[in-house]
Amino acid sequence: MASTTAPAGPADAVGRAMAKINCQIERFLVPVEPGNLLLMGYKDDVPVVSAPGCFRSLKPNVIDLLMPPMLARYRVSTWELASLGHGGLLS
Repeated sequence: MASTTAPAGPADAVGRAMAKINCQIERFLVPVEPGNLLLMGYKDDVPVVSAPGCFRSLKPNVIDLLMPPMLARYRVSTWELASLGHGGLLS
């Protein structure tokens, strides 16, 4: 899912919906721009993703980085999401 508004984290509407279906929250916030407000979790083995505004971005964003492993049914970990910044600064 790609939402148009910035999530406030696990306490906002998307986060509460994820909790309601017993989705395990993997991570909120990643060091990627655009897409730093990513909220990602798993319902069983199915990834559930909220990435506000990424569908409007012309430059590569967090969805572009996550789609290949998710389509390959690879479970992306919180450590892997945190390391997407490659140790650099956001521009």
